[in-house]
Amino acid sequence: MNTPQLVIFDCDGVLVDSEVIACRVDAACLAEIGISITTQEVMERYVGISATSMFADIETRYGRKLPSDFPDRVRARLAPAFDAELAPVTAEVAALRSSTDDLTAAVLENTPG
Repeated sequence: MNTPQLVIFDCDGVLVDSEVIACRVDAACLAEIGISITTQEVMERYVGISATSMFADIETRYGRKLPSDFPDRVRARLAPAFDAELAPVTAEVAALRSSTDDLTAAVLENTPG
């Protein structure tokens, strides 16, 4: 078997797990405008799809338009929540540190900046 020369790691869910934090923020922001949905429901329905698609589905599902600044409200709450709560997935980071001496490693994230 050949030894790899490059390993590419996905960031979210592999090296860090931001989904729970993001879903909690989404649920809290939705509650503030009168849409009752739990963090668990947000996770089950919307993890893996874009925020634009999630917001469109919520508008359809709840029969009301979200405020035009809603995406900005969510983004404004996400950054401080990530700063306060985001932590590495310990086992994966340890494996990465111990296995990259002889190869090149890169981290890839597909979330728009």
